[in-house]
Order: sequence, then C-alpha cells, then structure tokens
Amino acid sequence: MKCTKVLIFIIVSCLAFTNVAASLVVNKYSVENKRTVYTIVDSTFYNAVYYVGKNTKKEFIIEQILNENSYRLNKKIITLIDFTNPHDSIINLKFYASRFRFTNTGEFLIKTNNSIALNPSTEISANKQFLIISISPKTTLQAYLIQEPISFKDYYSKKNLVYSYTNKFSLPEFDRNISKETIGFCILILLLLGMVFVLFIFYGLAYLNLKDKIYLNYTFYLGFTFLQVLHMSQYTFAKCFLLFNYIGNSCFDESTKGLMVVAYCIFYRQAFNINTKNKIAYFTINLLMLISIFYVLILIISHVFKIESYFEPAFFLYYRVPLFFLSLVFILASIFIKNKSNFQKLILLGSLLYILFAIFSFMQDINFPYKNMLVSVHGLYLGVAVELIVFSIALAMRIRDTYQESEMLKDKYIVELQRNEEFIKNENILLEEKVKNRVEEINQQSIFIEEQKRNALIQAFEKEKIEIQMQALSAQMNPHFIFNCMNSIQHSIVTNNTEKASVMLHDFASLIRMVLENSSQPDITLENEIKLLETYLKLEQIRTNNSFDYKIDVDSSVSADFIKIPTMMLQPFLENAIWHGFKLINYKGKIQVAFSLLDNSVACNIIDNGIGRKIASQIKHQDVKKSMAIQIIQNRISLLNRTLTNNSASLEIIDLYDEQQTPVGTNVSIILPIL
Repeated sequence: MKCTKVLIFIIVSCLAFTNVAASLVVNKYSVENKRTVYTIVDSTFYNAVYYVGKNTKKEFIIEQILNENSYRLNKKIITLIDFTNPHDSIINLKFYASRFRFTNTGEFLIKTNNSIALNPSTEISANKQFLIISISPKTTLQAYLIQEPISFKDYYSKKNLVYSYTNKFSLPEFDRNISKETIGFCILILLLLGMVFVLFIFYGLAYLNLKDKIYLNYTFYLGFTFLQVLHMSQYTFAKCFLLFNYIGNSCFDESTKGLMVVAYCIFYRQAFNINTKNKIAYFTINLLMLISIFYVLILIISHVFKIESYFEPAFFLYYRVPLFFLSLVFILASIFIKNKSNFQKLILLGSLLYILFAIFSFMQDINFPYKNMLVSVHGLYLGVAVELIVFSIALAMRIRDTYQESEMLKDKYIVELQRNEEFIKNENILLEEKVKNRVEEINQQSIFIEEQKRNALIQAFEKEKIEIQMQALSAQMNPHFIFNCMNSIQHSIVTNNTEKASVMLHDFASLIRMVLENSSQPDITLENEIKLLETYLKLEQIRTNNSFDYKIDVDSSVSADFIKIPTMMLQPFLENAIWHGFKLINYKGKIQVAFSLLDNSVACNIIDNGIGRKIASQIKHQDVKKSMAIQIIQNRISLLNRTLTNNSASLEIIDLYDEQQTPVGTNVSIILPIL
C-alpha cells in the first residue's frame, strides 16, 4: 500500500512539473487602503500560490508548486503578485518576513512554460527582512518575491505565528494563548542552554584535570547538544520577536543531531565498558554509530554539492527509525549486564528517561491532550534536560569515587611510606654493618690489587726485558753471519775468480738487504725465511765450487705466505753443516730442509751427510762461532717459551750413524711457534 502511494506521488509530481506553467497562477493583490505600518508578508499571502525552483541572476526555473511534498534543500520559493492600485495617488506597501528570507525582488516576465524572466525594478526595494513597494496611480505592478527557507520545518508550519489576522488586510492581533505556550518554551530552552553551557565548561575542565576520556566524550556530547538546542531555539524565540530571520539550515540541524548520537554512543560504550563479550549491545551501538556517521556525511555532501537525489523530510524520518530501535535495543541489553556500578545504573536511568520523554514529545506532535497546556513544555527538550541532570549526577559520583579512591590510595601510600621508612631505618643499621665489613674487604682487596699491580708491572718489565734480550741475541748473530760471508767473497777475489766473485757479491747484497730488513723485526714470514735460506745456500754453493747440493721441501698444508716464525733461527744450522760438517769429506755433500705443520707450530728438519759432531769436535781449533750460534738459538728458544704460553719451541740435534756406527751426518729438528 505504501509503495503504491509513493508511485502515485512520483507520477503526480512528474505531471505537475510538466504542466506547472500551463496552470501558472499570478496572485492578485488589489490595494484598497494605504499601508503606513509593516505587516507580515508570510501571513498576508498565506493563501497565495508559491512555486519551488532555482534561479540565476536573470531567470527563475520553476520545478513545481509548493506543497508539503515539494521541499528540497537549497531550493528557492517564488511568489508572483500583481499589485493593482485603483486609486489616484501613489501607495506604499510595507512588509517584513518572519519565516523566509528575501533573496531577490523585482518585476517578472513569463518567457516559457517553466522559465520566468527576472527584471530589476525601481519601485521595489528589499533586504533579507524588509520589503517596500511603491505603486503608481491606476497601474498594476507585476512583482516577484524570491525567498529562501532554511529548513523543511518552515513549510506550512504555524508554530511561529504568534499573531493572527481576521483577513489578509488587517493588522496582526496578539494571541494570548499562543504567547503563554511560547513563554513556556522560551523558559525551558533558556534554562537548558544555560545548563548545557555550564556543564560543557565544567566537564571540559574535569577532563583537563583528571585526564579521563569519558569526560572528554561527554564534553563533545554537550557541545553538539548545545549547538542543536541553540539552533532549534530560534523557532521559539521568533514567536516573541517578529523581526527575526532564521540562521542555519536543515543540514546544520540534522548534522548536529547525528553528531549528538555519535558522541552519545561513544560515551555510553565507555561508561559500560561494552566490548565483544556483550554481543548484542556491542553490535547495536556500533551499528548506530556507523549509521549516524553515514547520515551526517550524506547531509554535508548533499548540502555542499547541492545534491537533490532524495527528499529530506522523508530521509530525516527514516533516520529516526533505526535511531529509536537500536537505542532501545542496546539500552535494554545494558539492563542485563551484571554487577553494574551506581554510575552505570544512573547512566542507564538517564537514557531510559530520555526515551520516555521522546515518546511523550511524539504524542505532543499528534495532538495528545498535554499539547493544550496553557504553559506548554517541549517533551523532547525536557527529556534532554532530565537526561543531562541524571548524567551529571552520575559523572559527579564518578568524580567523587575517583577522589575517594585517590584519597584511599594516598592513605595507603602514606601507610606504605611509613612502613618503608621503618624498613629503611632497619636496613640502614644492617647496611652500616655491611659497609664496615665491606670497607675491610675493600682494604684487603686494595692491598691485593696493589700487589697484583706490582706483579703486573714486574711481569711487563720482564717481558720487555726478554724482548730486548731477544733483539740483542739476534743482533749478535748478524755480525757473525756477515763475517763468514765476507770471508767467502774475499776468498773468491783472492783466487782471481772475478765472475764468481761478482755473482757472490750480487747474492751477498741481496742476502744482506733481506737480513737488514728482517733483523729489526722479531718475526718473519716463512716464505721470506725460505728465500733467505735459498739465497744463503746458493751463495755458499758458489763459494765451495758446488761441493754440495741442497733441497728445501714445504708440506702442502703449510701456508708459507701467512705463517710467521721467529727470525734468524735456521740459518746458523745450515752454516754449521757447510763449514764444519762438509769440511773434511771427499764426497759431495747434501743438505735437505723440510717444513711441516705440528699443531700450532712449524716443524723444521735440517739433515746433512757431513762428518758429524763427534769427528768435528776432535779437530783442532774448533770454531768458537759454532757453539756461540747454537747457544744463542737455545737462549732464544728459552725466552720464547717464557713469553708464549700456547706454543712450545724446542731444539734437538741428532747424530746419524750407519750400521757400522760410523757417523754419516746430523739431523737438526727444531720446532718454532707460529707468531
């Protein structure tokens, strides 16, 4: 049935739009009396024909006749009037508007079926409130009045008419009954505005001091409530003050209502700690918030971009349906929440009272008997006032409880502080004893630390001393080696072997350069040590006319370019083998040097096929330099073992014999740490 009515309404509206100009009515106003006072234009032309549409600067496009279904946001209302002056004198008509604001006035000319040409006129002057028309004698002035309503409440509403008229030419007369009703509304609204403003300031300060978000949410609710009541109050105040134009629009009116609902839902949800455990209340209150936000967004977008795709009064009514039922559902669901505090009970009571007053307000609008009270009250605003009073009592109790909890917590802290002071006093006594004992321990530790420092200094001194000794021992070896090499070169020169002497001198220079580069360093890479040994052996091989052969083998597991060993530790053994082991042999000597890894050390074996140590020691004038070199190396090994704890250096000289126990050579086995 309802759908059928809607369909009929659409069809009728379309027909009215297409035929509006065919039945275009120009209202007739025959001037019979000279007007010297202002009269209300809204009431004077109460029975006139109005049209709804939109206008530019030069024309007005008519959409339909103004009726209860024609409201559109941002639309204008035009009235076409023929003012006829049958008299012989100029007559000035004076009007003012109480409901609609004048936006444009002048003379008109019908252009097409739905378009009216707008022309300025020197005989018509107006601002938003006042209208003055001058009519020449025996003439008719075709005037148009364009006015703009601010809300659908402006259409065919008699709520703002405090004055009544016996006919359209009479002066307004005061209506006492309507005035009494208006006084009741004004008192209630003024009290409500004052109360909301005071509560807004109070709970705003409460949030700033207590930092509880529930007061912030309630402050937002109060702010939107104040704006809503302030906007609606102008309709009531207009009954007492005729010279009054409304401000705002339906978008502001309904948006503040929607934002009131959003702020209320947030406040209510926090007051009852509603979460997913309370499924019904949680779902309905969040759904109502989303619907309200969506509702406000549609209003704002429609107003800003002048969208005309919906009929505002019906749209506003449709929003009330989910608003009422969803509010009722989550409030009823809150009744079944267990263990409610007194604060929550009062919030619930205030919400229920507001719903009851909203129902009472609805009954007032449908001519319920209470509507005709001499000093009438507005049920909805009275409900808002009662709700705010109950909410404020609840929040005041919350502030009181917060203060009491703060005081109890303060007392608890004081007791705890006293206990702590007693505990600290006892602990201080124990601490003093511990401090005394600790001081004694520290004194003993200081003595021990001083002793450790002294020992550390001694050890550092000993280490430095050992390093200096090692450098000194190495320095002792260098002159000894150079002396032997110079003897060899001198022998070649004396024997007039210049070519041999030149080669030896070149090799000797290379050897000396390597010795000088490495002598100042405590260690040398195995690769450089091998180069030094090869250069030396080559030099000695030339000096002795190739009386011996040599071979140096390095195990594949040995990284000769990375491993470092102590410098000048191997050459003296090669020198002994050549100078003493091969001295009296009648065969070609052989020297074999082999390097391999042994744990974290490098093992070096030097094997020669000389006469051996036993026969060499029997030769007269045995070379002192031999025993001196071996002694130096043994001292260096001893010093290395004292400074290096992770590596162990050793030296072992083994005499080699054949089956008949005849000496056939010497094997020097030396283990050097990797530095």
